[in-house]
Amino acid sequence: MSLDPARPDEPVGDYPIGDAGTASDAVGAAVEARSSWRSLPFGARARTLEQAAREQGDTALEFFTRTAYIRPGTGR
Repeated sequence: MSLDPARPDEPVGDYPIGDAGTASDAVGAAVEARSSWRSLPFGARARTLEQAAREQGDTALEFFTRTAYIRPGTGR
């Protein structure tokens, strides 16, 4: 369970715990999907991500805020 650091008594969510094999499988799947994803036009990628957001019950902004982390001051 992940807790909100600002409100330690409030859980943010439950996430399954993976191991090295789980991480390796995820990285392998991402590497395999990269070239087909990269070949899609921008609009198609945007629609795919917007659909993922809707499936999670989020707006696009909520989805990207929750799933992407950019280190302050680094732009990455």
